[in-house]
Amino acid sequence: MKELRAISIATAATLALVSPAVANPTQVTNVRLNPNGAGFDVVLETQGGKAPQVFNVNRGNTWNAYVFNAQITQPFRQNNPAPGIAQISVIPSGANGVQVTVVGTNAAPIGQIAARNEQGVIFNVSGAGGGSTPTNQPNAAVPMNVPAQAQSTPSASLPTAPVAQALPNSTTPVAPFVPSAQVPNQGQPNVPVAPAPPLLRRAIAPPVGDQAISQIDASPTTIDLGTNERIPRLVLRDAPVREVLSLLARAARLNLAYTEPPSAGQQGQQGAKSNGPTISLDIENESVQDVFNYVLRVACVAPTLAVTNAGGFTQCASLEANRVGRTLFVGPRLPDDARNSITRTIRLNQVSAADAAGFLTTQGAETQIQYEQIQLQTVGEGAAARTIEIRTPTILPLRANDGSAPLILRGVSISTNARLNSVTLTGSPRKIEIATRLLGQLDARKRQVALNVKIVDVNLLKTDDFNTSFSFGVGNNFFSVDRGAALFNFGSVRPPTNAEVSNSLTGRPITGNLFPQGVDLEPFLDAPSGAPYSGGRTNVPIFNDISTARPPFGTSNNPLQPGVTEITPPTRDAVTGRITDPGSVTFGLPTLFQFPSRFLARLQSQVTSGNAKILTDPTVVVQDGETSTVKLTQEVFSGFRRSGFLIEEPIIREAGLILKLVVDRIDDNGFITLRVNPTISAPSNSVTSPQGQITLITGRSIESGAIRVRDGQTLI
Repeated sequence: MKELRAISIATAATLALVSPAVANPTQVTNVRLNPNGAGFDVVLETQGGKAPQVFNVNRGNTWNAYVFNAQITQPFRQNNPAPGIAQISVIPSGANGVQVTVVGTNAAPIGQIAARNEQGVIFNVSGAGGGSTPTNQPNAAVPMNVPAQAQSTPSASLPTAPVAQALPNSTTPVAPFVPSAQVPNQGQPNVPVAPAPPLLRRAIAPPVGDQAISQIDASPTTIDLGTNERIPRLVLRDAPVREVLSLLARAARLNLAYTEPPSAGQQGQQGAKSNGPTISLDIENESVQDVFNYVLRVACVAPTLAVTNAGGFTQCASLEANRVGRTLFVGPRLPDDARNSITRTIRLNQVSAADAAGFLTTQGAETQIQYEQIQLQTVGEGAAARTIEIRTPTILPLRANDGSAPLILRGVSISTNARLNSVTLTGSPRKIEIATRLLGQLDARKRQVALNVKIVDVNLLKTDDFNTSFSFGVGNNFFSVDRGAALFNFGSVRPPTNAEVSNSLTGRPITGNLFPQGVDLEPFLDAPSGAPYSGGRTNVPIFNDISTARPPFGTSNNPLQPGVTEITPPTRDAVTGRITDPGSVTFGLPTLFQFPSRFLARLQSQVTSGNAKILTDPTVVVQDGETSTVKLTQEVFSGFRRSGFLIEEPIIREAGLILKLVVDRIDDNGFITLRVNPTISAPSNSVTSPQGQITLITGRSIESGAIRVRDGQTLI
């Protein structure tokens, strides 16, 4: 089985909401100021790169904008360019950055990014008292990256203006957005340092109020009477609404058809008579059409199918009106044929039809949801019993609860289609228009972020080998180099270890570890005549002279000199006296050694270095609220799982690195909230079981929690 080596992992996630910056910085060739109303546009003309990244922030009375990966050769500065603004300057910041600083007179100016593309960047800046009127519609999407020839707004066309002028002397100091570090030279030699990553600065809290805002005109429908008649003076007290509307219709030379409210709606009305609700008017010099619409809006009638809350309060509803030819139809709830109704079907892109219908229902619309009610019924008894499924089509109506808050979509009917992911709206044209605008805001695309994940294997235990091995000796000293690891012994033997000295009962320690572990020592049975000793001759001792055998120690000059370990006398014939079986002498190597008292030393050195390599470098795109997983694993067998009576399934586990990236939120101001959850596991050892060899896995995991980082930052 292949063993998976444990590794140490460092994870670096680089976030980018847009395309990454190119290596060559964008050159700012010209700076212009274009007045527009209460403020002006700061135009930075660029070339030689893609649309640069821009970040802006307020500091006291100063508004700062920082353009990443850009350079400017000629700084720009101008005093009092507009009311409420004391100074504007465009200066370099660091090696690859341009800083735009606008200083307000009494308060921080109001600035925003009007356009950004390959041709340049436009900032719209105004004093604290107000700003210029935006050119786009309230509900229109503002494109950020559009070609210069396709832009139609005045601020995005890069109009001509005075060119950048030389930087004059100014008495107003402006703090740099990214100050440069000043290190005084103390006469010491300059030591080269590793270059710092460009375009990285300290984390800054997002500006307060930097949200995407869109508003919708929710004013009610106006009935056009087709007349310019005006009422010089009209005073009424508790007049029936029906009579007032009839009087105004006659003044406009129109007919009126008024429908009475249902009997259930008359209960609980305060101040109502038999002919409907009443109203008091005190009008002077007002048009008949405006007064007619005023009465329709303020007449309080109970809404159809109103639900009374716990406090007993029922929300009032306005009268419904529709003009057909020269006749006005008015009533608390007009029949469907008398209403001015249209039907519109909208196919949604991002949001689901059920969620969109639920959102519009909270604004007062009514939704009809079709579903199938499933019932299980048992038929028969005993062994013949069986279960049948009964499906009943059912329509579930949903409507909002009445309260004190306005319900602007009251009277709109909604039906959904799950297959086409569409909603069908039915109601008055004005309310259908409001519902369509609400769906346009709701059907926005979820933001997504490009995460560049670098998984680095950092190995701090790797040896830097020289790939050479040699040894030599001088006298009693010996020097050895084995693949870059050097070892030097001073003396004929190595010095004893602390354990050998502490465990010895004598002054000089005695050891029995003369030979490497695993060496099978065989005694010599013949007369040795060579190394490890030289000279002389070993004779077979006299059998009856046992004193020739010495203890199992080597000599001082040669610790490995063998000695006699066993003597076998010869066998003689009892009659003839001749030797029938010759004797033998067994020699063996020493098994004990006592360290000498002279000086011994050992020096060991080794050059080690750590290195790192990138195992994988993927870039994953994750939507807001989604999770991405990066795996570098190997399958390991961990046993069997019994899934049936006699069925066993192998348990296969993953060992290695598993990195989960959870993107909780992506803000419009360029901040990302994410969670990084890495898990590292590796096989540790194996155990034997009746099913076979089982591999045990050890692991480490960490959960970072919610971390907020800015676009372009690196998290390690």
